[in-house]
Amino acid sequence: MASFLTELGKRFAEKWFALLVLPGLVFVVVASGAVVLGQRRWADVGRIPADVHRIHAAAGQHDATTVVLLSCVVLSGSVAAGLLARGLGHAVARLWLGEWWPAPLARRLIARRRRRWSNAQRRYEQRSAPLRGRTACQGPAAGRSGARNRPAECRSKPDLARAACPADMDR
Repeated sequence: MASFLTELGKRFAEKWFALLVLPGLVFVVVASGAVVLGQRRWADVGRIPADVHRIHAAAGQHDATTVVLLSCVVLSGSVAAGLLARGLGHAVARLWLGEWWPAPLARRLIARRRRRWSNAQRRYEQRSAPLRGRTACQGPAAGRSGARNRPAECRSKPDLARAACPADMDR
C-alpha cells in the first residue's frame, strides 16, 4: 500500500507541476520581462541579460533564506497565475457555450438565435431566387455585353440560348 501511495504522490506531483506550475511560471516570467522592459523599450531584448545579471548579483548579497523565500514567492505566484488562468478559462468556456444561463433564459436566447437564423435564411432565399436556374448563357455578362461574349455553346446553339433567356437574344 505504501508503494501505491508513493507512486500516486509522484504522479500527482508530476501532473500538478506540468498542468499548473509550468504555465503559471511562463506567465510570471513573461510578465516580469514586460515589467522590466516597459512600454517604451518593449523591443530592447538586449536589456534582459543585463537585468538578469543585476538581479543575480543582488541575490548574491542576500543570505540563503531570502533567496529561498523569494523563490517560494515566485513559485506561489506562478501557481496563482495558473489557477487564475484555469478558472477564467473554465468561466469563459461556460459563458461562451451558454451553460450558465438559467433554463428559461437559455430557451429564449436559443429561440431568438433560431429566429434570426431563419430570417437570414429567408432573406437569402428571396434575394437568390431570381438567380436560381440560370445557365452560363444567362450570366450578368451575357445581358450587358451581347452575344459575342457568351460562351461558345450558347453561340453555337442559339435555340438553347433563346429558350433559356429570350430577352437576351432580342437585343
